[in-house]
Amino acid sequence: MQSQYFELEPFLEAQIRTITAIENVFTPFSVDDLFELPVNDSGVGIIYVGDRVGETGSSGKITEIFQQWLVVLVVNDASAQSDETMSIRQKADPLICALLSALQGFNPNLKHYRPLKRVEAGVKVGSLSGSAYFPFLFESQVMRAY
Repeated sequence: MQSQYFELEPFLEAQIRTITAIENVFTPFSVDDLFELPVNDSGVGIIYVGDRVGETGSSGKITEIFQQWLVVLVVNDASAQSDETMSIRQKADPLICALLSALQGFNPNLKHYRPLKRVEAGVKVGSLSGSAYFPFLFESQVMRAY
């Protein structure tokens, strides 16, 4: 079977689903799409955001590529208001720890992918009417020619 460009995605989803406290896992195309999805208590969005391109060798045939995946934890807490948000952070804290523990260094055991590394997300924590969004960016070095 020929490898697929996004073959890492279902492995990320399966790894996140091992965290029993996270109720929903989504794979939207963007953070904006994630905001529109129904999340009850907690959920995670897995979003492919692109590639970081490194060195090129072998007459341009082999390029060092780091595939980047934004993992966004969504936590809802109706009691969290704009002037009092401590409760939503308290609710998110153990989920963030579990998510980081599950993904930092995660090895999908795929022939062309290296273990995940956490990198600067470039997206800030956000909120929207009783919901908070905590973004984390992970990348995996892809070792193959196209």
